[in-house]
Amino acid sequence: MTENTVGSKLIALKERSGLSLDNIAKAAGYSRASSIQRYFSEDYDVKWLPRSLADRLIEALVGFGDPEIVKHDIEYLTEYGFMMDRRSPMPLSPHMFQRRIRDELECNSTYPSRMYLGEAELFDIAADPIQVFQRPEHLARRPIEAIYISTLSMSPRYRPGELVIYERERPAAPGQDVIVTTQSGDQSDREEGFIAIFVGRSKTEAEFAVLNPSATFSVPLSEISEIIPVLTTLDLLAPKYTQHA
Repeated sequence: MTENTVGSKLIALKERSGLSLDNIAKAAGYSRASSIQRYFSEDYDVKWLPRSLADRLIEALVGFGDPEIVKHDIEYLTEYGFMMDRRSPMPLSPHMFQRRIRDELECNSTYPSRMYLGEAELFDIAADPIQVFQRPEHLARRPIEAIYISTLSMSPRYRPGELVIYERERPAAPGQDVIVTTQSGDQSDREEGFIAIFVGRSKTEAEFAVLNPSATFSVPLSEISEIIPVLTTLDLLAPKYTQHA
C-alpha cells in the first residue's frame, strides 16, 4: 500500500475502525458505499482532505477501532492538520486557519454519455485537467473548479465548449444554475453529472429544470452526490467600491 496518499491513510482508518465502507458511508450521511469509494483508494492523492468530507467522516469514524479513532486522526488530514504537530495552549479549531492559497484554476473536459437522468443529458467529467488558468487573487482561497460543457440540456444558456466555473462546499439556492454530480452505477471512480437549474428539494427528491427541451423533473436524493452552484460573472468579480445614487 502507498502510505503517503490521503486515500491510503483513509484506508488505514477504515481497517482500524472495523467498519465496512457501506457502514461508514451511511453513518456519514451518504446513501451507499460508492459515494465515498473513490476517497478510500490508494490513488486518491490530494494535498488535503476536503473540509466537508472530513466533517462527515468525523461523525462516522470517531469512537470506533482499537486504538479508538479520535477527531484528531481525521483533522490531521485536512488543510490545517500540519499545525497539529505544534504545541498549542488551546485546542485548535478550523476558524483559526485560512484556506490554502491556490494560484491556478484547473479546467476539466466533459464527455456526453448519451444517457439521461430525468430530462438532463449526463456527461462524464475527465479526471485530469486539460487547461490551467491563472486564478484571480481574490479567489485564491475558495474551492472553485471549472469544466467545459459538452451537452445541450441547458443550451442556449450554456452551449457545448463553454467554460463553467463552480464552487464546491457552497450550498445551492433555488433558482441557481448548478452542476449536479451523480452516483455512478458502475462503482467506478469516474465522476458524472449534468447541468441544470435547481428548483428545490424535499426529504427524498431534488427538483431541477433544463432549457433544451424545456422541462422540470425530479431526481431521488439517493442518486445525487452533490449539488454545486455555478458562479455568475458577478460572483467572479472583485468588488472595489459601490457608488450610491
